[in-house]
Amino acid sequence: MKKPFSKLFGLTNKDEEMTGATEDERNNHVESIQIEKIVPNRYQPRQVFDQSKINELAESIQEHGLLQPIVVRPIEEGMYEIIAGERRFRAMSSIHMAYA
Repeated sequence: MKKPFSKLFGLTNKDEEMTGATEDERNNHVESIQIEKIVPNRYQPRQVFDQSKINELAESIQEHGLLQPIVVRPIEEGMYEIIAGERRFRAMSSIHMAYA
């Protein structure tokens, strides 16, 4: 069986060391996070968002709830950056939801 690249060069997963959580445990974990602790991704390729579509999405979220969670990563103490779901984030912010 081949060793992973990180094992060959003595590299470790700092996240696992710090939290004790494996990658699978982190990737499959869903929790509510306060909206004000989430920031848009500075590398978001989409620069223009159709406000009418954001409003439609906001109405859908109000009616049905958030069906697919926003994917985030920790960036600093208590703050998270969006990996996927900026439209959902904008829609939830527009209707003043407290948690994502």
